[in-house]
Formats: sequence, structure tokens, C-alpha cells
Amino acid sequence: MNPIQSSIKRFILRLSLAVVLVLTINLLFLGIYIYRHQKSVSDEIAIIPLLKQFPQELVLKGNHYYLNHNVQIELDKQGMWAMLLDDRQGTVLWSYKLPEEIPTHYTLSDIAAFSRFYLKDYPVSTWKHPNGLIVVGSPKYSLWKIAYMFPYSEFKAMPGRIILIVICDLLILFLLYFIIDRKSIKAVSNVLSGIHSLAEGKLIRLREKGIFSEIATQLNKTSDLLKTRSIAQENWIAGISHDIRTPLTVILGYAEKIETNSSLPKDVQEKALLIKHQSIRLRDLVNDLNLITRLGDDTQPVHWKLFHPTTFCRELIAEFLNNGIPENYSIELDIEKGLEPVKIKGDTHLLQRAIINLLHNSIRHNPNGCNIYFRVYEKEQHILFVVSDDGKGMTSNEIETLRNRSHYLTESDSSLNKQHGLGLYIVQQIVKMHNGNISFEKSESGGLDVAIEIPIL
Repeated sequence: MNPIQSSIKRFILRLSLAVVLVLTINLLFLGIYIYRHQKSVSDEIAIIPLLKQFPQELVLKGNHYYLNHNVQIELDKQGMWAMLLDDRQGTVLWSYKLPEEIPTHYTLSDIAAFSRFYLKDYPVSTWKHPNGLIVVGSPKYSLWKIAYMFPYSEFKAMPGRIILIVICDLLILFLLYFIIDRKSIKAVSNVLSGIHSLAEGKLIRLREKGIFSEIATQLNKTSDLLKTRSIAQENWIAGISHDIRTPLTVILGYAEKIETNSSLPKDVQEKALLIKHQSIRLRDLVNDLNLITRLGDDTQPVHWKLFHPTTFCRELIAEFLNNGIPENYSIELDIEKGLEPVKIKGDTHLLQRAIINLLHNSIRHNPNGCNIYFRVYEKEQHILFVVSDDGKGMTSNEIETLRNRSHYLTESDSSLNKQHGLGLYIVQQIVKMHNGNISFEKSESGGLDVAIEIPIL
């Protein structure tokens, strides 16, 4: 998963958690509000408990009705009035602080209407009394009466519909957020892409727009600075290489003359041969420096072509042996049968450089001599070029460092690179350019085993 996808995933996760948290808090506050409201109604507007007291507290004595004093106090406290209607004639039999605009006679239709809604804008409640109907009125605009018939089937379907509404709300929330903030998401993706490319050593040019335009500008400046430094480094190495080649050619020429001059003493010829080998090593090091610079900034051109790996390997070993190797080294070539018609695609010059580096690596790091084995075979649609030796090899820690390093020289592996420096790093870079793989293992004889895998077309 790349950084952009990871960032979007974290953003969606955090947004989801935020939505769940907000919904939970809303439900919590809704529950508290309903509880407090119901408690407030029970404590301050206790109409039903008050109505229930009338059948016992409003009594007829002789020709007059008497209401308990405590009930009167509660009515006064809430600003309410009350009356008792006759069941048959609808006339007022008794009243307490009845407003002037309230009628004293009602029909059945009037009673049905005000019990459901309002009586002269007064919210009223009714309760049965042994002698008629108790009506208690609250102050105008103090209560809101709602009369609504709700189908039972709809009530049963309500939980599912509530869940559906919540899901739709969440989808709408996500959609609105992406629509409103899509520019910010694009700006973040732009910056993350640039950072990811810089981390891989690639040069970038970001759009300097949006809320992160300043960051994009700084990343572009960083990229330009890296490019300038890379060009300066390449030019410096190219200049140094050119200055070294001229005296190096002179040294090689004189060393060869001294080596082949039979009139000179034997020890002088041997010293001339040593000078020659060290000069060749220095020349290869200069070439490696030039190549590694071009590989690092992707300026090394790759000349792709189809070729037979069998012919390629035979020619490579023949040329390597013709250039001469010390007597205490031997090279054995082993090509799997049936590979003659197989072709692979690659740059033969770069692949030749990689394999020769591996061969030189076995010679250079086994000064007491060793046997080198070069095997070529097919495995799972890949051609494997394997260079192994029976020399002193490497420790497990050194092999692990070779597998994981991303640069030819770091503080953590400086001691290793004194032994296995530019050569193996160049091999790794060339294999990478060919979409192949490279592995480092201990050989069966205790030496080093390096395998290069190149895919077959």
C-alpha cells in the first residue's frame, strides 16, 4: 500500500470514528434531555396526578362543592383553573377561578373538541368525576397539545427505518465531505506523491496550488537542489576520471614494457606485473565511479536487445580468460542443456559488466586463490547466472547487509564496503534495471554464491 492510499485509509477511519463519536454524544444528550424534560413535567406540570385527586378531594356537601385546600394551592401554584361539568346537560356544576371567556354550558361536540385540542386557547385536561367531568385548564401558551393517530404497522417498522436513515445520513456526510474538501485531498495527494518520489531518489515537479502550495514549493526547491548537486557530483567525478586516465595510461604502458622485457631481472618484471594489475584495478575503479554516478541519477542509457544467454556467457568467459588470470585461480563454466534456443531481453554490455564484476570479486577477495564456478540454467521462467567460489566467503551478518543496503556506502556498512564496495553495488543496480533479482548466499564449499535472475520473454 503506497503512502497516498495509507493516508486516505487513515482519514476514512478517523472520520468514521468521529461520526460514531458524534452520534453517541448526540444520543447521550438526547437521553439526558428527555429524562430532564420528563422530570420537569412531572415536577412542575404534574397535571395527571392532580386530576386523579379530584374524585376524592372535590366533594358535594348539601348543595355546594368543596375542594381540598391543598389542591387549591397546587392549582394556584401552576396558574390553573378547574370546573365540573354535568354529564347530561353539559352545564358547569362547580368552578375554581374560571376565566370570564370560558362558557358555562357545553354540548357533546364542544366537549369532544376541547378534550382533543384547546378551549378558547387554553390547553385543558379532563378526568372522570362521580358527578360529571372534571376539566382543568392551564395558562395559555404554556403547553402544546398534539393529537395524532399512528398506525401500528408503521410503529413496528420504525427501528429498521431509523437504521436506514442513519446509514443514509452517514453516506451523505461522507459524500458532502469529499465534495467540499476534494481540493484538500488532491493537495495532500500531490504533496505525498512528491515526498514518496523524493524518498526513492526521483526528481519531482509538483503543482504549486491549493492549501499546501507552500509545501509543494519547498519540495520543488529541494528537488532542484538535489538535481544541482547530482549534476555537480557527476561533473566532478567525470573531471577527476579524465585527469586520472592520462597518467594511468602512461603507467600501464611502461609497466607492460618492463614486464615483457626479458633482459630485466625477474624480480623487476614481477614488480612491473604487480604495478600493471594495480593500475588495471585503479582504471576499473574509475570506470565504476563513472557508471555508478550514471546509474544513480538514471542517466545511463539502456540498449535493449534480444540475445541468447548461452552464446553471451561463452563469449564472456572466453574474453575474461584471454585477459589473463593468476595461476592459482580457475573458472568452470556450466550451461544447462536445452538453453540454446532461449532468448532474454537486456543490455548485453551492462550484464557483461555485472558478471565480470562478480568474477573479479571472487578473485580480489580470495588472494590465496580459489576455484570459481559460473553456472547458467533456467528456473520458473527466469535465466539464472550464478557465480560461486570456494574461497573464504562472508559472514551471515555481512551477507544480510549486502541484501538490505540501498546505497553503496553508509555508516552502518562502511567496513563491509572496504571489502565489497562499488562492484557488488553496481551489480545490484544493473539487475534492478533489468527487472531482475539478485541473491547472496554461502556456497556449499563455504565461499560466496551470487545468483542473478533475469526474466525470460
